[in-house]
Amino acid sequence: MQPNLQYVSVVTFTLLSLLGFGMAYPENNHVSKNAKLRYDFGEKAQALPKNNQLSEIERLNEEAIKESRQEQSKEALQRLQKALAISRELGERSWEAVTLNNIGKIYQSKRKYPEALQSYQQALLINKELGDLVRLGKTYSNIGYFFDIQNQPELAIFFYKHCLINRQKARLNPSALSAPQPDVYSITVSQTYRILGER
Repeated sequence: MQPNLQYVSVVTFTLLSLLGFGMAYPENNHVSKNAKLRYDFGEKAQALPKNNQLSEIERLNEEAIKESRQEQSKEALQRLQKALAISRELGERSWEAVTLNNIGKIYQSKRKYPEALQSYQQALLINKELGDLVRLGKTYSNIGYFFDIQNQPELAIFFYKHCLINRQKARLNPSALSAPQPDVYSITVSQTYRILGER
């Protein structure tokens, strides 16, 4: 009984193909085991600077908060602009939103209202995009307070209510509450309820 010649050809081609896929030829970029190890090591080495840069963004925000409390707004804004540039360079949208919120609060404290509102609006868009209910609530709260101090109670109430809606949604998802970020004097949920209760 002779094997079918077509069957032998298919099996031979399959075996040769499988053996060939494991070899590293210069022209076809197959990855050998040592190259894979070098790649993994390089990937870890690249992750370390990114972690350092994330720590830098956090540090800059925290220092800016301290400076703003000491009424050193110019220095605080410089730090926040640097943090914003790093977060944008890394594509860290969450940190970009946190930093924009902090920038808005400092502009607001200096009565630079157009710049403050622009920063809040940018943070709001990013937080909506990310679906980050906690930070979205904080941004709504900041905008509510922004309108509150300008004697625009209807707009303030509108944004405070959106703050509470998003905070309540976040309470249903405990993982959303696990990542604290430095914020300049955020209004708490209880303060927001109190403000609305006084209206």
